[in-house]
Amino acid sequence: MPEQDDYIIALLLEEGRLSAGAVEPLRKVAIEQRQSLCEVLIEQTLLTPREVALARAQISEVPYADLEHYTIDLENTHKIPKAMAESLQVMPLFITDDVATVGMANPLDLHAVDQLRALLRCEVEPVLCEPRALKGLIDRAYTMAGQDTEAPAKAAGEAFIDLTPGKAPIVAAVNQI
Repeated sequence: MPEQDDYIIALLLEEGRLSAGAVEPLRKVAIEQRQSLCEVLIEQTLLTPREVALARAQISEVPYADLEHYTIDLENTHKIPKAMAESLQVMPLFITDDVATVGMANPLDLHAVDQLRALLRCEVEPVLCEPRALKGLIDRAYTMAGQDTEAPAKAAGEAFIDLTPGKAPIVAAVNQI
């Protein structure tokens, strides 16, 4: 997401949270290490993961959900298989009145939103979460629910079919729909 990183850096420079003098030398480091500039800035402790997530949410015009004090609803682990939650980096936070609020590392991933909508059979309202916090939440939730990585589809009661083009035949995609 180098393009989105540029927007994040521009926003943080504009708000005065970063200085151009600190960012420019790290661009070369990011290229050499094949990392995003935001990841390098986090490693160098010039930014926190939360600051980057808040800037991404502001740029994407998507609500930000802080998972630090979130109470896990174990019922939601039965709605999405663990393999799907991990591969799409998503976790249903709560479901009310046929609307699922889903924490996502990338809420602009329309493919993931469509898959969730089909699986949950309700409208999906994505919210942006800090990726490391989301991964930790997924691990904790499925561990507490007793779902291991070996049998996520059986525990969820649904078969997870990755509909990424080139990985599944069209028949599987039609059956999933």
